[in-house]
Amino acid sequence: MKNIIFGARQGISVLSMFLCILFILCVPPTASATYTQLKIMDWDVMSVNYEHPSGSYVSNYAGEFAVSFFDPDMGWSEPLAAFCTDLDSTINKGVVYNMTQESVDDARLAWLMNEYAPTESTTAGAALQASLWETIYGDDFQLFGPSTVLNLSNQYLAALSGVSEFSPLLLERFSIASIDGHQNLIFQTQGGGAPVPEPGTMLLLGAGLLGLAGVGRKKRGK
Repeated sequence: MKNIIFGARQGISVLSMFLCILFILCVPPTASATYTQLKIMDWDVMSVNYEHPSGSYVSNYAGEFAVSFFDPDMGWSEPLAAFCTDLDSTINKGVVYNMTQESVDDARLAWLMNEYAPTESTTAGAALQASLWETIYGDDFQLFGPSTVLNLSNQYLAALSGVSEFSPLLLERFSIASIDGHQNLIFQTQGGGAPVPEPGTMLLLGAGLLGLAGVGRKKRGK
């Protein structure tokens, strides 16, 4: 009888642990700021060659921006990694721009940002920027070089194509800074770089914990 009671208690404890972990993983964190202005503090860019959606061949700069964002209640943020989401607009360093913070509606963009930003080199920044452009514009955009950027961008896009399911938390972690008349930027708004669990990961975690509870009951039953 004692073994039965002990086993039941252990099962309840493991189940409670699983529910707590599931709650932590499933509930997205509350956004800590609503940004109304931004300023490009620095950028790390290099020249790349690509076919523009208009059909023309273009040499332009691509890479990572270090952007400070302003929240009326919290002031200016530390510089955050950001990348542009359009090909035809410009933006200048050191200028304060009014912005509207909008949601990201394409999980593929959020996945690329989550996996590879902030980047570790100029080449990696240019490759991520090109990957974002190709994801946005599809076949209307084609990167030609340099080869180091092209090869790394192809690696990023190949990894993206292998993702069968995106966590819904991804879209909660990133925003678009919409600037009238200038480049719009995608940037991380929450999460601090912590890995976003895939749905299958949560199911495996739960199955594993419940399996441990079952093993414990069987040992005590013997």
